[in-house]
Amino acid sequence: SDIKIFGYCNGLFAVKTRPKSKEIALWNPSTRKHRILAKCYSDDNGSHECVNGLGYDAASDDYKLVKNLQPGDDEFIGVSVYVHSLKTNSWQQIKESCFCKLCFALAGLHSSDPEVAKYDLMVAFDPKSEELYQVPLPPVEDDGYFDEVDDFRGCLCLTRDYDMYEYNYQGPFGTWMMKEYGVMESWTQKDPISFGTGLRRIFVS
Repeated sequence: SDIKIFGYCNGLFAVKTRPKSKEIALWNPSTRKHRILAKCYSDDNGSHECVNGLGYDAASDDYKLVKNLQPGDDEFIGVSVYVHSLKTNSWQQIKESCFCKLCFALAGLHSSDPEVAKYDLMVAFDPKSEELYQVPLPPVEDDGYFDEVDDFRGCLCLTRDYDMYEYNYQGPFGTWMMKEYGVMESWTQKDPISFGTGLRRIFVS
């Protein structure tokens, strides 16, 4: 069956094996082992769900999964956010709302959603406190958007794209590095890379 990946952290993948199932598993492809997570107690109320990301809490040696549950088709009305603890195999609702995809980097989950980035900030989730907070984006004024989040040598990194889905796109994409976490002035741009006609980026490592 088709496997849909919702999050990745330290070699673990949050996956579903059936498109319409609300059953989520953590899968380690290296050991070929998986663990099916306990069902969220709100899964049976007809809500639509969106899994935001998987992170690791070093303080408690625990993996945390974040997901939204919304009661109808409008994802911005009545959203509830739940956090799953792998150690206790249980879900807990938190107060904050989060609508965007989250990627694990620098001990936290960070947004890579253009709809959030247009406000010149990232939404981040702290697996230890289970709270959301804001991280400033680089001071950039152009038509691009940030879509890839990662960490490199202990620094938060972002990749900036410029409509990479255009087949004849020939412009650059660039990487920004935050040398001092949380300080906007510490963002540093790396040399941009340009593509020739017809070439498209697959991924950035």
